[in-house]
Amino acid sequence: MDHIPRVTNPVHPPLQVPCLSYGPYQPSTETFEDYPTQRGWDIHLLKRGVFDQHSVEDTRAFLQDWLFFGLLHEVLGDDFIRESFLQWNPQRKRTMITTANLVPHLTTRFQQIRTNSVRSLDGKTQAIADLDRIDSALCTLSFFCNMAVADEGDDSISSPIQSQWPLSPAVDMSIRVLGPLVSSAVYLTGMFLKHSPTPSLTFPGGNLTRTRMRQAGWCPSDIAMVSEYMSAASLYYASSLRRSQLHPDHANCSRQLCLATQLDTRTYQTAHSAHGCRCEHVIVPVSKLIPIIAKRGIPLITIAIAKSGDPILNISPYRKGQHYIAFSHVWSDGLGNLHQNSLPRCQILRLKALVDELSWSKGIWDDLNKCHLAKYWNRLQGCTVPFWLDTLCIPVGSEHQTFRSMAISLMYKTYVSAQHVLVLDSELQRTPIPKDMTEVFLRISISGWMRRLWTLQESVLGRRLQVKFEDGIVDLVTEYNLGNKLTADDHRKHKAHLGGAVEKFERLAGSPHSDCRSFYWKDRTLRFLIVEKRERRFLGVITTFTPLVRIDPAQEKIGNECSAILEAFVSSNYRSSLRKADEHLCLSGLLGWDTNCLQGVATDQRMKTLLSKRTFLPQGLLFIAGPRMPEKGWRWALQSFGNNGSEQLRARLVLRDSTPAKLCALGLIVQYPGFIMPSSNQPTNLDDFFVEAPLFEQYPSVVCRIRRHLARPEEGISDVPASDRRESGTRPSVGLFFYSPVPIIAPNIPLGAIIVEMEEGSQELASPELDGALACSYLHLATLEMLGYRETAPPIWADILARTNVHVISRDDFGTKKWCVG
Repeated sequence: MDHIPRVTNPVHPPLQVPCLSYGPYQPSTETFEDYPTQRGWDIHLLKRGVFDQHSVEDTRAFLQDWLFFGLLHEVLGDDFIRESFLQWNPQRKRTMITTANLVPHLTTRFQQIRTNSVRSLDGKTQAIADLDRIDSALCTLSFFCNMAVADEGDDSISSPIQSQWPLSPAVDMSIRVLGPLVSSAVYLTGMFLKHSPTPSLTFPGGNLTRTRMRQAGWCPSDIAMVSEYMSAASLYYASSLRRSQLHPDHANCSRQLCLATQLDTRTYQTAHSAHGCRCEHVIVPVSKLIPIIAKRGIPLITIAIAKSGDPILNISPYRKGQHYIAFSHVWSDGLGNLHQNSLPRCQILRLKALVDELSWSKGIWDDLNKCHLAKYWNRLQGCTVPFWLDTLCIPVGSEHQTFRSMAISLMYKTYVSAQHVLVLDSELQRTPIPKDMTEVFLRISISGWMRRLWTLQESVLGRRLQVKFEDGIVDLVTEYNLGNKLTADDHRKHKAHLGGAVEKFERLAGSPHSDCRSFYWKDRTLRFLIVEKRERRFLGVITTFTPLVRIDPAQEKIGNECSAILEAFVSSNYRSSLRKADEHLCLSGLLGWDTNCLQGVATDQRMKTLLSKRTFLPQGLLFIAGPRMPEKGWRWALQSFGNNGSEQLRARLVLRDSTPAKLCALGLIVQYPGFIMPSSNQPTNLDDFFVEAPLFEQYPSVVCRIRRHLARPEEGISDVPASDRRESGTRPSVGLFFYSPVPIIAPNIPLGAIIVEMEEGSQELASPELDGALACSYLHLATLEMLGYRETAPPIWADILARTNVHVISRDDFGTKKWCVG
């Protein structure tokens, strides 16, 4: 675990991994999966979770020898030296595992494979063969990593399989961290040589990190979020974090929602900047806000200090091109006000200090050099740079509801136009800036600010994010760009012939460097899709960027909008708002949609109203878990935006499908591979059934298991409207289509699938609206998992298949089809 960086002042000491293996690794002459047989183990029993074929000590030694040293041998080939990963620990008086040299060894090996692939045809053939062997080993490792961990929906340590897994948490973790690192390297090395199943492989982080986080007082929703988005190495990195502010009681929190930090409007009080302070509020007159908002302008505030020391607030409208700061904060931290547009005097002075800290950091000559004359004049007058804060700039009170709604609809413009967005989070403001920027990004990604729905649009739309820590402000644009550049020191590290390649390797997908920064680059990508005007600055001149390849502007606009909609829904997971009605305002504000259509619309109809205004929507919306709409033609559509309390689909949708799908009166027209099961061959239970079908080009007819995605029972949420449930045997034909993100899918990897009910005579319908699509109704979200051929099915499935009705789908019944999902 030595290759994983350490956080500042970690809660736990470095993980010590003992070497259990008895001797040199003797590789199999055949494949990675043949190694157990060579050592006297039954691979099929191992895959069923039977680990009592030998003594406990021998079993542990064998599993480390196979899954750790064996995988490294498959990757490094003849260059594998077992002793390179061992070191003597004099304190413990035993040999321990070390990964200090792991990254340099992997870097050298994959550079070698890449070089061989371009030297000659034989070299290319050998490179492909090497990558195939590594792929096979990774598929096996992924299988055991998924089998030997309690289900992510179960926070208990024990489960039928977990109780039989013989490896200690330390040894288990050392094996898991290899998967994502090697997978990323294999995919990038061979992406132009061969198709690889690695993007669909998963390597869950195990129970060690979750146990550590629970013991440290993390909220269950924080644990669930990082477990879903981070690799095992990143989870290990995060679990050592010492957090400065954690709520004392998360007993009532769920995996999706933190109740401990929810705002209670009945008891909410605006906080003072210091405990015990009782200073008076400084009020912003609503009469000065309304005329600006009525003209669809943005009210900005400057703060000056009178001779008496009291703050003076000046309100003025935004002028095009004007520099100002927009604040982004969480109301539960105390900077909100439910009753009037005011804040305590101490908070106003604190805001002035924050604005001055951010805007004046480069000094007066910087203002003059850049011709920021207004900013220079404000400095001379003792005024702050203009700023916008929702508490002061959005009218409060039912009598001002019209202008309040108008101000909320202007938030898109407010954050897009701001020069800086300054983030305030109570936990971060109590934390000194870590020396390692990876830790900075990690702390931001798990902060309370990242869990609110309103702050999503503020994070995405802001041109330049600035985050306040205890001892300074971090510019995320600068730090992110610096973190992805190799410095001169980086190139001098390690061996000269690697020339910075090691540092690039350490930043691959699945590394702490990549995972902790992922929220930021996703937000920047979403901003690029939403804010259509793409500009490049050169010597102060604004020029429009023209792509090298000409793309139809109309098609590009549709594609960008669909990508933005899908990423908006994905990014909203694990975020929540206080009021249900705010969800749709957040969605509209993020994507820049007009909110006037929502006036007078019931909350449960607002999502339908918003989506119905679109001509095209992303196909991938179908595979996002959550409660669906009950109306016919809309049963495919999510009812809510943000945290809907549902467990997300347990499938690895790495490349989310943002393909535009046409919306018509009968439903959403999508195109996916799938099949229709005739009425005479219907499954009796749609929750779990088997089919034999020619699903993939690289395989003949294979047996697949299809399981309905079920919400957690305590959440009481179903993906199917109650009015649509029917007794078995009374429904028409059932169909199924699925999404495969990559051409080659490994066995035992679940794919996202949709179970539909075919409309009577759907294959004969020729409505122009259908555009040749099959009319069907959404039934269930599901997963499809390839098990293998019936004849060669491993014993883990052979007994089940012998007793189960496997529904055979002919090649004529299977294919890529258009589906109009209602």
